[in-house]
Amino acid sequence: MKIFFAMMAIVILMSGCGCEADLTIHVTPVEKQLKVGESFTPTVRYAGCRDTEPLSDVVTWRSADTTIATTNSTTGLTTAGATGVTNIPGTGALYWTQITIALTESQ
Repeated sequence: MKIFFAMMAIVILMSGCGCEADLTIHVTPVEKQLKVGESFTPTVRYAGCRDTEPLSDVVTWRSADTTIATTNSTTGLTTAGATGVTNIPGTGALYWTQITIALTESQ
């Protein structure tokens, strides 16, 4: 399975360092090969002030289609279940992000 990540949308309620309008979001990994049953854990890091001041939030993850991938809401651990495309939204108290994953057969 091949998983591609792309930021789809960011809706932000900002508070904190004073320059949150300069919010930077880092999501990893950007690309990952998986077979059915294999897993990965995405990470997200937020920073403001031109990426110089770390911002924190507790993210709750979920899979929009659990037949394609299941996701542990606390850790983000995502396991490939079938081919297809689904979203893995991460929702926090302050910030929201979404990863889109496409799972396809490995060549």
